[in-house]
Amino acid sequence: MPTPRKFLWLMAIFELNEIENNRANKFKKWHKRCRPKNNNDMFPQYAPFQYIFTQTSIGIGVDIICPYCGNKKDITDYNCW
Repeated sequence: MPTPRKFLWLMAIFELNEIENNRANKFKKWHKRCRPKNNNDMFPQYAPFQYIFTQTSIGIGVDIICPYCGNKKDITDYNCW
């Protein structure tokens, strides 16, 4: 009988600091007026905003994207780098 394979799952946890969280909330508030392109969407208010975390050698950049209009904003707090 062959030996079972063992997999190592790696997970990274990214968190927003207070400044980045405030910037994200302002972005979300501004994009509340965005509507889905498909009018058949039953729950448009629950569409998730996308966060992109980009790891660099000196810090982690954070972008937020509106799920409907596709607008992207850099909300990175560069003061903590």
